[in-house]
Amino acid sequence: MLACSLRPGKPDRTAPRTTSASSTAAAQLPESLFNDTGALAREKILVHNDSAGASRRSLWHLHSFGVQFSTS
Repeated sequence: MLACSLRPGKPDRTAPRTTSASSTAAAQLPESLFNDTGALAREKILVHNDSAGASRRSLWHLHSFGVQFSTS
């Protein structure tokens, strides 16, 4: 399980911060899990965001990794 917190104190609802956090979390995964295009290969990973992480830019960024995602 990987976890990444965006809010050490004050909420930051910007797409660049959210995409940076998902990239940081993905960087913790072994390279063997990714294919040549940078998407996950054969692995199922679910990312959950609250409504602050539900911007189109953030969701497309998660999609580019090939992960499943949900928002609330």
